[in-house]
Amino acid sequence: MPTAACAGRPDAARNDDGRQQKPPAAPQCCKGEGSDEADADGLRALVAGLGVVLDARARRLGERALAIVDEAVRGGFLPPAPREGACGVCDYRAACGSREEERALRKDAAPLAGLAELRGIP
Repeated sequence: MPTAACAGRPDAARNDDGRQQKPPAAPQCCKGEGSDEADADGLRALVAGLGVVLDARARRLGERALAIVDEAVRGGFLPPAPREGACGVCDYRAACGSREEERALRKDAAPLAGLAELRGIP
């Protein structure tokens, strides 16, 4: 089970196998408590705290990733669409059911285009 540490700290959230999870965008990157608007300065501060240098390409890809997530959240469209093998290590399997990977293969790909794009961002 992942830890709930903030991504800006050295003890950032890690999976059971030790891999660091992708940092959450919201905690240090919002304009204020309860805000749903991303703050570029907050994002820069978070990234700087991780010791990551962003060139123009990385910044553009990061902004696109945030935009995809923002669109999904604003639209309320966050369907289960696991990658192959993901359900076997997911803590929320009981919520989706035991056959979500199979169902995901039959889902219309068009509404999941943002997720596919997000997964393709290096």
